[in-house]
Parts: sequence; structure tokens; C-alpha cells
Amino acid sequence: MPTMTSMPSNGFAPEILDYYLQGREDGRLRSGRNRLEFWRTQDVLRRLLPPAIRSS
Repeated sequence: MPTMTSMPSNGFAPEILDYYLQGREDGRLRSGRNRLEFWRTQDVLRRLLPPAIRSS
């Protein structure tokens, strides 16, 4: 496990960045039993994040 001193300045360990850069997470979250995780994550984010700023 990386320590805080070995973490890149963006705060993510290289193996975590590598996983998400592969682009498979979207497909994983939209299929099978993982859809519940997707919906729950969207629900939490909609309640906690401020509304998006609309451009004119």
C-alpha cells in the first residue's frame, strides 16, 4: 500500500489511476448486479454535490 509520501500530487495511487484509465468501470457499473451500486452512487452524489453551473 502506498504511503502519503509515495502518492502522486493528484492523491491517487498509480494502480488506481491505471484501473480507471482502462475505461471498464462504466461498463461494470451498468451491468448485472452492479447497477444498484451505480444508482446508489448517483443518488448520493445528487444529494451532496452542488447543482451544476449552467452556461448561457
